[in-house]
Amino acid sequence: KIDIKEEEQKLIIEIAKNPKNAKLYKEIGELYVKTRELGDARESFKKALELDSSDSEVEEKLKSLSMKGGV
Repeated sequence: KIDIKEEEQKLIIEIAKNPKNAKLYKEIGELYVKTRELGDARESFKKALELDSSDSEVEEKLKSLSMKGGV
């Protein structure tokens, strides 16, 4: 079983090493959706989109979060 907090820490470390990697922001955003941390998820997806504006999947996730009303 994967420890979500452990996974989050790994991703945070990877993002610190590779701050321009949109895929990492997308992964941590998905993790935050699972843990219902919607504000953090939204910020992560926004950053992923900023780094890779062609990722329509991230754009859809961001839209669906906006509909859920998480701040």
